[in-house]
Amino acid sequence: MSESGIRTPEDVALLRAHGVDAVLVGEALMREPDVEAATRRLVDAGRG
Repeated sequence: MSESGIRTPEDVALLRAHGVDAVLVGEALMREPDVEAATRRLVDAGRG
C-alpha cells in the first residue's frame, strides 16, 4: 500500500510500476468538480 497524497493518474501509474497495489486517495477527489470521472481516471491508471 502507498501513503496518501495521490493526486493524479500519473501518480497512480508510477506507483503501480513500482509494485504498489493499493493507494489512498481523498483530498484530490474532493477538489474535483466531477468526482466520478476523476475516480475513473485514477482506476484506469491503476490497471495499466
